[in-house]
Amino acid sequence: MTNAMPQPRPRKLSRTTTTRMYFMRNPSLLVGLLLVGSLLAFSFIGSFFVDERMARPLSAPPSQAPGASLLFGSDSQVRDLFAVLVYGTWLTVRLGLIAGAIGILVGGSLGLIAAYFHG
Repeated sequence: MTNAMPQPRPRKLSRTTTTRMYFMRNPSLLVGLLLVGSLLAFSFIGSFFVDERMARPLSAPPSQAPGASLLFGSDSQVRDLFAVLVYGTWLTVRLGLIAGAIGILVGGSLGLIAAYFHG
């Protein structure tokens, strides 16, 4: 009979520790998530302060410089540029998410077909 010492069990890490270690290994993921989160927060919070109608043509005084009433001024199409920025950000993020979903769907389908037919 051998008197072998029992091996200690590996300690299970908490979910927060595992997530923190994953972000430390992949800093570009954290930067990307912060950028997307800041874009979403900007468009969400900005929609409470800006009227959507101000982003349409002929809704503001023509070619105004930035000031108190028009934060970024207006353009030659007579739009409030801050309103255009707020609503354009949301449209751009939404378009990027839709394009990413379509890319995943097409790539996943092609990968599934290629795997089914062995390459």
